[in-house]
Amino acid sequence: MQADDINMAEKIMAGLSSHSPKRPRGFPEQIDDGRLWGVRQHLRGLLETTWDEVGSLLLRVRTMTDLVQVLKPWEKRVEREEHAVKALLRSSEARANSRLLCRQRKQSGELHTRFLDAHTWIAKCWDSLERFLVIPTEGMTSAEQSVICDAIYERARTLARAGVECLALRNQESDLDELIRDGEAYFARTEFLRFCRAKRYTLNPLNVANALAGLPFIGCRHSIKRCRKWPEGTGGLSYGIYCILERIVSANVRRSDLIKDADKLLEANRPIGKAWKAFAIADLRKNRYYLRRSISAALDQGIGRARLAGVISKEYWKRKSNPSALDRAFAEDESIVE
Repeated sequence: MQADDINMAEKIMAGLSSHSPKRPRGFPEQIDDGRLWGVRQHLRGLLETTWDEVGSLLLRVRTMTDLVQVLKPWEKRVEREEHAVKALLRSSEARANSRLLCRQRKQSGELHTRFLDAHTWIAKCWDSLERFLVIPTEGMTSAEQSVICDAIYERARTLARAGVECLALRNQESDLDELIRDGEAYFARTEFLRFCRAKRYTLNPLNVANALAGLPFIGCRHSIKRCRKWPEGTGGLSYGIYCILERIVSANVRRSDLIKDADKLLEANRPIGKAWKAFAIADLRKNRYYLRRSISAALDQGIGRARLAGVISKEYWKRKSNPSALDRAFAEDESIVE
Protein backbone atom coordinates (compact mmCIF):
# COMPACT_ATOMS: atom_id res chain seq x y z
CA MET A 1 0.00 0.00 0.00
CA GLN A 2 1.34 3.42 -0.99
CA ALA A 3 1.60 6.44 1.34
CA ASP A 4 -1.18 8.21 -0.61
CA ASP A 5 -3.50 5.27 0.06
CA ILE A 6 -2.74 5.37 3.79
CA ASN A 7 -3.37 9.10 3.95
CA MET A 8 -6.62 8.76 2.03
CA ALA A 9 -7.78 5.94 4.32
CA GLU A 10 -7.07 8.11 7.38
CA LYS A 11 -9.07 11.00 5.89
CA ILE A 12 -12.02 8.73 5.14
CA MET A 13 -12.02 7.24 8.63
CA ALA A 14 -11.79 10.74 10.14
CA GLY A 15 -14.75 11.81 8.05
CA LEU A 16 -16.78 8.80 9.11
CA SER A 17 -16.04 9.36 12.80
CA SER A 18 -17.06 13.02 12.58
CA HIS A 19 -20.50 12.25 11.15
CA SER A 20 -23.52 12.49 13.39
CA PRO A 21 -25.00 9.11 14.35
CA LYS A 22 -28.44 10.47 13.43
CA ARG A 23 -29.89 8.55 10.49
CA PRO A 24 -30.08 10.79 7.39
CA ARG A 25 -33.37 11.39 5.63
CA GLY A 26 -34.18 9.58 2.39
CA PHE A 27 -33.03 6.25 0.98
CA PRO A 28 -30.54 4.56 3.36
CA GLU A 29 -26.87 4.37 2.35
CA GLN A 30 -26.03 0.84 1.25
CA ILE A 31 -22.22 1.08 1.36
CA ASP A 32 -20.13 3.52 3.44
CA ASP A 33 -17.24 5.61 2.11
CA GLY A 34 -14.51 3.52 3.77
CA ARG A 35 -15.75 0.30 2.21
CA LEU A 36 -16.39 1.97 -1.16
CA TRP A 37 -12.88 3.42 -1.31
CA GLY A 38 -11.25 0.11 -0.35
CA VAL A 39 -13.19 -1.80 -3.01
CA ARG A 40 -12.37 0.87 -5.61
CA GLN A 41 -8.64 0.56 -4.89
CA HIS A 42 -8.74 -3.23 -5.12
CA LEU A 43 -10.75 -3.26 -8.35
CA ARG A 44 -8.46 -0.69 -9.89
CA GLY A 45 -5.49 -2.96 -9.26
CA LEU A 46 -7.41 -5.94 -10.66
CA LEU A 47 -8.32 -4.03 -13.82
CA GLU A 48 -4.80 -2.71 -14.35
CA THR A 49 -3.29 -6.20 -14.16
CA THR A 50 -5.97 -7.81 -16.37
CA TRP A 51 -6.62 -4.94 -18.75
CA ASP A 52 -5.11 -6.81 -21.69
CA GLU A 53 -7.62 -9.69 -21.40
CA VAL A 54 -10.65 -7.99 -19.77
CA GLY A 55 -10.65 -4.20 -19.71
CA SER A 56 -9.54 -3.67 -23.30
CA LEU A 57 -12.54 -5.70 -24.53
CA LEU A 58 -15.24 -3.79 -22.58
CA LEU A 59 -15.54 -1.18 -25.34
CA ARG A 60 -16.95 -3.84 -27.68
CA VAL A 61 -19.55 -5.14 -25.22
CA ARG A 62 -23.08 -4.77 -26.62
CA THR A 63 -25.09 -7.63 -25.11
CA MET A 64 -25.22 -9.52 -21.84
CA THR A 65 -23.64 -12.50 -23.59
CA ASP A 66 -20.72 -10.30 -24.64
CA LEU A 67 -20.27 -9.08 -21.07
CA VAL A 68 -20.26 -12.57 -19.57
CA GLN A 69 -17.72 -13.71 -22.17
CA VAL A 70 -15.41 -10.74 -21.55
CA LEU A 71 -15.41 -11.30 -17.77
CA LYS A 72 -14.54 -15.02 -18.02
CA PRO A 73 -10.80 -14.53 -17.19
CA TRP A 74 -11.88 -13.40 -13.70
CA GLU A 75 -13.58 -16.73 -12.97
CA LYS A 76 -10.30 -18.36 -11.90
CA ARG A 77 -9.97 -15.85 -9.04
CA VAL A 78 -13.63 -15.28 -8.14
CA GLU A 79 -13.43 -16.93 -4.70
CA ARG A 80 -10.94 -14.36 -3.42
CA GLU A 81 -12.51 -11.38 -5.18
CA GLU A 82 -14.75 -8.55 -3.99
CA HIS A 83 -18.53 -8.88 -3.78
CA ALA A 84 -18.99 -6.91 -7.03
CA VAL A 85 -16.95 -9.42 -9.05
CA LYS A 86 -18.73 -12.37 -7.44
CA ALA A 87 -22.09 -10.83 -8.35
CA LEU A 88 -21.03 -10.26 -11.97
CA LEU A 89 -19.84 -13.87 -12.34
CA ARG A 90 -22.70 -15.62 -10.51
CA SER A 91 -24.24 -18.41 -12.60
CA SER A 92 -27.88 -17.68 -11.62
CA GLU A 93 -29.88 -14.48 -11.40
CA ALA A 94 -33.33 -13.08 -10.58
CA ARG A 95 -34.81 -9.76 -11.71
CA ALA A 96 -34.32 -7.08 -9.05
CA ASN A 97 -33.67 -3.38 -8.60
CA SER A 98 -31.88 -1.50 -5.83
CA ARG A 99 -35.03 -0.84 -3.78
CA LEU A 100 -36.14 -4.47 -3.87
CA LEU A 101 -32.65 -5.58 -2.84
CA CYS A 102 -32.67 -3.06 0.00
CA ARG A 103 -35.97 -4.46 1.31
CA GLN A 104 -34.72 -8.03 0.99
CA ARG A 105 -31.50 -7.23 2.86
CA LYS A 106 -33.57 -5.64 5.63
CA GLN A 107 -35.77 -8.77 5.79
CA SER A 108 -32.64 -10.92 5.90
CA GLY A 109 -31.31 -8.90 8.82
CA GLU A 110 -34.59 -9.29 10.69
CA LEU A 111 -34.61 -13.04 10.03
CA HIS A 112 -31.06 -13.33 11.29
CA THR A 113 -31.98 -11.49 14.49
CA ARG A 114 -34.93 -13.87 15.02
CA PHE A 115 -32.65 -16.83 14.34
CA LEU A 116 -30.16 -15.62 16.96
CA ASP A 117 -33.00 -15.11 19.44
CA ALA A 118 -34.28 -18.63 18.71
CA HIS A 119 -30.78 -20.03 19.17
CA THR A 120 -30.51 -18.26 22.52
CA TRP A 121 -33.92 -19.64 23.52
CA ILE A 122 -32.75 -23.18 22.69
CA ALA A 123 -29.80 -22.74 25.05
CA LYS A 124 -32.13 -21.53 27.82
CA CYS A 125 -34.57 -24.43 27.23
CA TRP A 126 -31.72 -26.92 27.37
CA ASP A 127 -30.38 -25.43 30.62
CA SER A 128 -33.85 -25.64 32.14
CA LEU A 129 -34.30 -29.25 31.02
CA GLU A 130 -30.86 -30.24 32.24
CA ARG A 131 -31.59 -28.92 35.73
CA PHE A 132 -34.46 -31.41 36.06
CA LEU A 133 -32.60 -34.27 34.39
CA VAL A 134 -29.84 -34.22 37.04
CA ILE A 135 -32.22 -34.26 40.01
CA PRO A 136 -31.70 -37.57 41.95
CA THR A 137 -35.04 -39.38 42.30
CA GLU A 138 -33.96 -41.90 44.93
CA GLY A 139 -35.96 -41.55 48.11
CA MET A 140 -38.63 -39.40 46.48
CA THR A 141 -42.29 -40.15 46.64
CA SER A 142 -44.14 -41.21 43.51
CA ALA A 143 -45.92 -37.84 43.45
CA GLU A 144 -42.60 -35.95 43.45
CA GLN A 145 -41.22 -38.24 40.74
CA SER A 146 -44.37 -37.61 38.71
CA VAL A 147 -43.86 -33.83 39.01
CA ILE A 148 -40.26 -34.19 37.79
CA CYS A 149 -41.35 -36.37 34.85
CA ASP A 150 -44.01 -33.85 33.87
CA ALA A 151 -41.50 -31.01 34.09
CA ILE A 152 -38.99 -32.92 31.95
CA TYR A 153 -41.70 -33.76 29.41
CA GLU A 154 -42.87 -30.14 29.11
CA ARG A 155 -39.33 -28.79 28.81
CA ALA A 156 -38.41 -31.42 26.23
CA ARG A 157 -41.44 -30.40 24.14
CA THR A 158 -40.51 -26.74 24.47
CA LEU A 159 -36.93 -27.53 23.45
CA ALA A 160 -38.16 -29.48 20.42
CA ARG A 161 -40.43 -26.61 19.34
CA ALA A 162 -37.56 -24.14 19.76
CA GLY A 163 -35.32 -26.38 17.65
CA VAL A 164 -37.91 -26.66 14.87
CA GLU A 165 -38.43 -22.89 14.87
CA CYS A 166 -34.69 -22.23 14.81
CA LEU A 167 -34.19 -24.65 11.90
CA ALA A 168 -37.10 -23.09 9.98
CA LEU A 169 -35.67 -19.61 10.47
CA ARG A 170 -32.24 -20.76 9.33
CA ASN A 171 -33.74 -22.27 6.16
CA GLN A 172 -35.76 -19.11 5.49
CA GLU A 173 -32.68 -16.97 5.92
CA SER A 174 -30.64 -19.23 3.63
CA ASP A 175 -33.33 -19.18 0.92
CA LEU A 176 -33.64 -15.40 1.14
CA ASP A 177 -29.87 -14.97 0.97
CA GLU A 178 -29.78 -17.03 -2.24
CA LEU A 179 -32.58 -14.89 -3.68
CA ILE A 180 -30.63 -11.75 -2.74
CA ARG A 181 -27.46 -13.09 -4.39
CA ASP A 182 -29.43 -13.85 -7.57
CA GLY A 183 -30.97 -10.38 -7.51
CA GLU A 184 -27.57 -8.79 -6.95
CA ALA A 185 -26.18 -10.68 -9.95
CA TYR A 186 -28.98 -9.39 -12.21
CA PHE A 187 -28.67 -5.83 -10.89
CA ALA A 188 -24.85 -5.75 -11.14
CA ARG A 189 -24.73 -7.15 -14.68
CA THR A 190 -27.53 -4.88 -15.89
CA GLU A 191 -25.87 -1.78 -14.42
CA PHE A 192 -22.42 -2.66 -15.74
CA LEU A 193 -23.75 -3.45 -19.22
CA ARG A 194 -25.47 -0.05 -19.27
CA PHE A 195 -22.19 1.58 -18.22
CA CYS A 196 -20.19 -0.17 -20.97
CA ARG A 197 -22.70 0.82 -23.64
CA ALA A 198 -23.26 4.40 -22.49
CA LYS A 199 -20.03 5.85 -23.98
CA ARG A 200 -20.22 8.68 -21.43
CA TYR A 201 -16.92 7.74 -19.80
CA THR A 202 -13.44 6.91 -21.05
CA LEU A 203 -12.89 3.23 -20.38
CA ASN A 204 -9.72 3.02 -18.31
CA PRO A 205 -8.98 1.13 -15.06
CA LEU A 206 -9.86 4.06 -12.82
CA ASN A 207 -13.22 4.89 -14.42
CA VAL A 208 -14.27 1.24 -14.62
CA ALA A 209 -13.23 0.66 -10.99
CA ASN A 210 -15.26 3.73 -9.95
CA ALA A 211 -18.31 2.27 -11.69
CA LEU A 212 -17.88 -1.22 -10.24
CA ALA A 213 -16.97 -0.27 -6.67
CA GLY A 214 -20.53 0.28 -5.44
CA LEU A 215 -22.09 -2.76 -7.12
CA PRO A 216 -24.38 -4.47 -6.26
CA PHE A 217 -25.41 -2.05 -3.49
CA ILE A 218 -25.68 1.13 -5.58
CA GLY A 219 -25.77 1.77 -9.33
CA CYS A 220 -22.76 2.59 -11.50
CA ARG A 221 -23.52 6.30 -11.93
CA HIS A 222 -24.01 6.80 -8.18
CA SER A 223 -20.81 4.85 -7.52
CA ILE A 224 -18.84 7.00 -10.00
CA LYS A 225 -20.22 10.20 -8.48
CA ARG A 226 -19.10 9.18 -4.98
CA CYS A 227 -15.69 7.83 -6.04
CA ARG A 228 -14.74 10.96 -7.99
CA LYS A 229 -14.09 12.91 -4.81
CA TRP A 230 -10.93 10.86 -4.18
CA PRO A 231 -7.63 11.66 -5.96
CA GLU A 232 -6.81 9.62 -9.03
CA GLY A 233 -3.17 8.83 -8.24
CA THR A 234 -0.99 7.14 -10.87
CA GLY A 235 -1.62 4.37 -13.37
CA GLY A 236 -0.17 0.89 -12.97
CA LEU A 237 2.69 -0.63 -14.93
CA SER A 238 0.52 -3.30 -16.59
CA TYR A 239 -1.96 -0.75 -17.88
CA GLY A 240 0.86 1.57 -18.98
CA ILE A 241 2.45 -1.19 -21.04
CA TYR A 242 -0.89 -2.02 -22.64
CA CYS A 243 -1.39 1.66 -23.57
CA ILE A 244 2.07 1.82 -25.19
CA LEU A 245 1.39 -1.38 -27.13
CA GLU A 246 -1.99 -0.10 -28.27
CA ARG A 247 -0.28 3.07 -29.46
CA ILE A 248 2.26 1.03 -31.45
CA VAL A 249 -0.42 -1.18 -33.01
CA SER A 250 -2.71 1.74 -33.95
CA ALA A 251 0.17 3.61 -35.63
CA ASN A 252 1.37 0.54 -37.54
CA VAL A 253 0.41 0.20 -41.24
CA ARG A 254 1.98 -3.11 -42.28
CA ARG A 255 1.80 -5.96 -39.77
CA SER A 256 5.20 -7.23 -40.92
CA ASP A 257 6.74 -3.92 -39.79
CA LEU A 258 5.25 -4.04 -36.28
CA ILE A 259 8.52 -5.03 -34.58
CA LYS A 260 10.38 -2.26 -36.43
CA ASP A 261 7.74 0.28 -35.39
CA ALA A 262 8.04 -0.84 -31.77
CA ASP A 263 11.85 -0.46 -31.92
CA LYS A 264 11.47 3.06 -33.33
CA LEU A 265 9.23 4.12 -30.47
CA LEU A 266 11.48 2.57 -27.82
CA GLU A 267 14.66 4.06 -29.31
CA ALA A 268 13.21 7.53 -29.91
CA ASN A 269 13.73 8.53 -26.27
CA ARG A 270 11.10 11.31 -26.57
CA PRO A 271 9.32 12.75 -23.51
CA ILE A 272 6.36 10.51 -22.69
CA GLY A 273 4.34 12.78 -20.42
CA LYS A 274 2.77 11.00 -17.47
CA ALA A 275 5.11 9.22 -15.08
CA TRP A 276 3.31 5.85 -15.27
CA LYS A 277 3.76 5.80 -19.06
CA ALA A 278 7.44 6.63 -18.61
CA PHE A 279 7.78 3.62 -16.30
CA ALA A 280 6.08 1.47 -18.95
CA ILE A 281 8.47 2.65 -21.66
CA ALA A 282 11.46 1.99 -19.39
CA ASP A 283 10.24 -1.57 -18.74
CA LEU A 284 9.75 -2.25 -22.46
CA ARG A 285 13.20 -0.85 -23.27
CA LYS A 286 14.80 -3.05 -20.66
CA ASN A 287 12.92 -6.12 -21.91
CA ARG A 288 12.88 -5.44 -25.66
CA TYR A 289 13.80 -9.05 -26.39
CA TYR A 290 10.61 -10.33 -24.74
CA LEU A 291 8.55 -7.67 -26.54
CA ARG A 292 9.91 -8.72 -29.93
CA ARG A 293 9.19 -12.39 -29.26
CA SER A 294 5.71 -11.53 -27.99
CA ILE A 295 4.90 -9.55 -31.13
CA SER A 296 6.11 -12.42 -33.32
CA ALA A 297 4.01 -14.94 -31.37
CA ALA A 298 0.88 -12.77 -31.65
CA LEU A 299 1.38 -12.27 -35.39
CA ASP A 300 1.89 -16.01 -35.89
CA GLN A 301 -1.48 -16.62 -34.24
CA GLY A 302 -3.18 -14.41 -36.83
CA ILE A 303 -4.76 -12.20 -34.15
CA GLY A 304 -6.96 -9.37 -35.46
CA ARG A 305 -5.79 -5.79 -35.01
CA ALA A 306 -8.51 -5.02 -32.42
CA ARG A 307 -7.16 -7.68 -30.04
CA LEU A 308 -3.50 -7.50 -31.00
CA ALA A 309 -2.30 -5.19 -28.21
CA GLY A 310 -3.98 -7.34 -25.55
CA VAL A 311 -2.48 -10.58 -26.87
CA ILE A 312 1.00 -9.04 -27.14
CA SER A 313 0.72 -7.75 -23.57
CA LYS A 314 -0.32 -11.18 -22.27
CA GLU A 315 2.56 -12.85 -24.12
CA TYR A 316 5.00 -10.23 -22.85
CA TRP A 317 4.16 -10.83 -19.18
CA LYS A 318 4.20 -14.60 -19.63
CA ARG A 319 7.64 -14.61 -21.24
CA LYS A 320 9.11 -12.01 -18.89
CA SER A 321 7.89 -13.74 -15.73
CA ASN A 322 9.37 -17.17 -16.52
CA PRO A 323 12.47 -16.81 -18.71
CA SER A 324 15.04 -19.50 -19.40
CA ALA A 325 18.77 -18.92 -18.96
CA LEU A 326 19.07 -18.48 -22.76
CA ASP A 327 16.25 -15.92 -22.76
CA ARG A 328 17.93 -13.94 -19.99
CA ALA A 329 21.18 -13.83 -21.96
CA PHE A 330 19.47 -12.57 -25.14
CA ALA A 331 17.40 -10.10 -23.12
CA GLU A 332 20.52 -8.60 -21.62
CA ASP A 333 22.07 -8.15 -25.07
CA GLU A 334 18.99 -6.58 -26.65
CA SER A 335 17.96 -4.24 -23.83
CA ILE A 336 18.11 -0.52 -24.52
CA VAL A 337 20.37 1.17 -21.98
CA GLU A 338 18.83 4.29 -20.48
